[in-house]
Amino acid sequence: MKGILLLFLLSSWPPTVNPVWQLAEYPTAAQVLKLLNSKTAPAQFYLATQKTSAGAVVFQVFYQAGVQLSSTPWQVRKAATVTEALDFVNSQGAFAKTPEKEFRICGDAAAIQTPSFWIFYHKYEGRTPEAAKGQWNWQCESFDRPVAVQGFLTRRRDQELLTDVEITGAGDKFHVFYRAPHLYDAPGMPSPVWHWLTRENATGLLEVLNAGHEKHTIQNFRIAAIPEPSGTAFYLFY
Repeated sequence: MKGILLLFLLSSWPPTVNPVWQLAEYPTAAQVLKLLNSKTAPAQFYLATQKTSAGAVVFQVFYQAGVQLSSTPWQVRKAATVTEALDFVNSQGAFAKTPEKEFRICGDAAAIQTPSFWIFYHKYEGRTPEAAKGQWNWQCESFDRPVAVQGFLTRRRDQELLTDVEITGAGDKFHVFYRAPHLYDAPGMPSPVWHWLTRENATGLLEVLNAGHEKHTIQNFRIAAIPEPSGTAFYLFY
């Protein structure tokens, strides 16, 4: 009887989180969803896409494994423009009747001239949709250089701080999706400090995530993949 009780208790415990970052590559969005909705679905993950030498597009998923399944399944939507992506994540325009979403966004490496995006999302139950309107709406700024992204992330103007950030590469630009309500902080509160680095492939970036950089642990990061003449460059903002 004690053995049965112990087995029940062990089976009811949440899975152990593996702090090691892993990398999975998939040729389709459907296979990414299969990972996100699996029994060991990652709670922390970031996405990028890369065009291979053969002309195919693959999804790179950087993730930590071993987290309980979300209460709502992950889904995916393709957005043809920045405007459509913003309408979708803000539940406005043609998507006004859709619920508020938690999401990860990545550019489509196949779309060079006109940037388009993959949005992996599920229903967010932390707030009502009304609380996400107005000053909480997502916005987007695009940049040609990583140093310009860094300057945007670390700016502080009239107590306006970035509270939520998604960064991705689409076309040959960096796209920063963000929310920046006015926060009235205590006097002297320091501005956030962001850094950036680049690696020539996804494996090299994965090594940095797990080993750190210049003796510092990498935390609170975002990833953007940008096509360059020599191949895809992976940029890490942290």
